[in-house]
Amino acid sequence: MSDTNEILEYKNFFLFYKNLYTRLFDLIDLLIDEKDFNIKKVKNKVIDFLDSYSYYLLKQKMITKEDEVKSKLYLLEELKNFNQFFEPLTKYPSLDYIKVRYEYLRVSNVLTKLSDINYDTFIKEYYYFFEDTLQIIKKFISISSDCGFLPNIKSKTAIKTIGYANYDLFFTKLEELKLKVSDITSNIDISNSFKSRRCCYCILLVFSPYFKNKEVQEILESSLNFKFLEDKEIMINIRKASNYSTLPVELIQNLERDLLSNLKSNISNIKRFISYEFGEMDMSPKIKKKYAYDPTNV
Repeated sequence: MSDTNEILEYKNFFLFYKNLYTRLFDLIDLLIDEKDFNIKKVKNKVIDFLDSYSYYLLKQKMITKEDEVKSKLYLLEELKNFNQFFEPLTKYPSLDYIKVRYEYLRVSNVLTKLSDINYDTFIKEYYYFFEDTLQIIKKFISISSDCGFLPNIKSKTAIKTIGYANYDLFFTKLEELKLKVSDITSNIDISNSFKSRRCCYCILLVFSPYFKNKEVQEILESSLNFKFLEDKEIMINIRKASNYSTLPVELIQNLERDLLSNLKSNISNIKRFISYEFGEMDMSPKIKKKYAYDPTNV
């Protein structure tokens, strides 16, 4: 096919953005709701989504003179190298994980029927995969908001512009996500602690381009990591809890002390942080402040 200067006359940016925002939030819903320990399914969905919008990620750099003289075949190299964007996901699922998941399916999806070693392998790899996946989504959202692919706030100048965006749909989906997070995290216990952690992780990442106080955001984000998976005692207690229909008092106290109390506190702080940031930047109604002094020093 020869190069031409012809441009397709039909344009429907409204439909493009509708599909983009719908697919992005559907992907986030999958990251929150996935409960089958199906790393392959989630990984394929993430890669498919990123491949579909790779043009905007590949073109994130300013155009240089060197770019103008590159061979046309250089594009093929760029396309192949896009694998680097989601390179951390290529190690998942491991052969050990695949073997354990076959065992998990064989025992009718009952975690407690796995051996201690297999249970440990299974849970750790699943959530470390989620942590890597969420960081890649964060990178996508950060680049997309900087270039105007996702909404950018007034105080920031987009590095690039790409045309009309259906921002109403984006913020409608965002508010729906906030309601979903509230629904999931209003009552946190051991049965929904992993899901609560994941959904708050997601909402922090989606909103990350809009937060002004990045230091607080990073601290709150780190509070949701999965480092507790390396604590042998916590993992033993989580496994024990899944064996009971009614938890022993001592087990409840241990889980509350070592895991749940801190998680509840961190999630409350995240909700307060989002409320504060949105109010301050007019994404929610803003409180008009009065000064008890002259801030201009005039």
